Amino acid sequence: MDVWLRNSYEALAPLITAGRIPRRRVWGMLLLRSGLTFGLLVSLATWFAWAGSRAPLQAASAWWLWQVTATNIVCVTLLVRFSRLEGLRLRDVYFARGDTWRGDLAWTLLALVVTAVIAQPPGNFLAELLWGDPNAPNAMLFQPLPV
Repeated sequence: MDVWLRNSYEALAPLITAGRIPRRRVWGMLLLRSGLTFGLLVSLATWFAWAGSRAPLQAASAWWLWQVTATNIVCVTLLVRFSRLEGLRLRDVYFARGDTWRGDLAWTLLALVVTAVIAQPPGNFLAELLWGDPNAPNAMLFQPLPV
């Protein structure tokens, strides 16, 4: 096992057995991402309903980018904290390796291009089929925010 694979199963198994990586922490992080985003949506919708909005859920959903951003900040902060408790750095969690980053970047860019080429046409076709316009999902997703 390479030393840099500090986040491999072989390296983490003893930490799990010793209780340094509690199962509740792993499951909690998995649930937190969706739960916090949904909780922020419901909280904001409740606030809009209290403020007299006729469509509180729609008004709250227009702020989804900010809700996801807040969730990302919380999740990354917790990842850093929990990584340190487990004797890792955040870069260890993502398997970052200094001597292969150029090759890793090339593979990542290639994967992004291939994914875009494979994923974009069916999405456009389906949007055209369902709504008559490939940009209709964007209009639903990105709603105007109040000034």
